[in-house]
Amino acid sequence: MDRLSPLLGLAIAALLALSPFLMGALSPAVSCSPSLTEDQESLKARIVEVFLALQSAESNGANISAPLRMLNQALALIQDGDPASLEQAGSIISEVNASIPQLAAEGEQMRLASSAWLYSSLVMLGVVGALSYLYLPRLIWRSWVKAKREWEVAAS
Repeated sequence: MDRLSPLLGLAIAALLALSPFLMGALSPAVSCSPSLTEDQESLKARIVEVFLALQSAESNGANISAPLRMLNQALALIQDGDPASLEQAGSIISEVNASIPQLAAEGEQMRLASSAWLYSSLVMLGVVGALSYLYLPRLIWRSWVKAKREWEVAAS
C-alpha cells in the first residue's frame, strides 16, 4: 500500500474545505425559483397570518381540516400567478379568515363538552364503586345463603 505524503493530504483537505466557495463562484447567478409579484407576496403573507390564527383555533379544540384544504387551494392559485387566480385566492383567504371566530367558538364548545363528559364519567365511576362497596357483599352473602339453604351439616 502506497502512503500519501502529508503535503498531498493537506492539499486535499484544503481543496475539500474550499469546495463550497469554489462551487458557488463557478455556478451561474440564475435562480431557479420563479419571481413573485407583490400581489403574490402579500397574499402569501395573508395566508401565513390566517394559518397562525387557525393554529390557535386548533389549540382550542377546533377542527381545521376543511379551512386548511381551502388555504392549500388558495396557495395553489397563488402559484399560478394569473390575475383571476390571485383574486380568487384572495377571496378564499378572506372566507377562511372570516370563519376563524366561529371555528374557535366551536372548538371551545367541543372542549367543554369533552370535559363535562370526562367529569361525569368519573363521578359515575365513583358512585358505582361506592355502591358496589356498600351493597355487593350483602348481595353475595344473601345469594350464597339462598343457594346453600338445603344443605345439612353432619358431624364426621
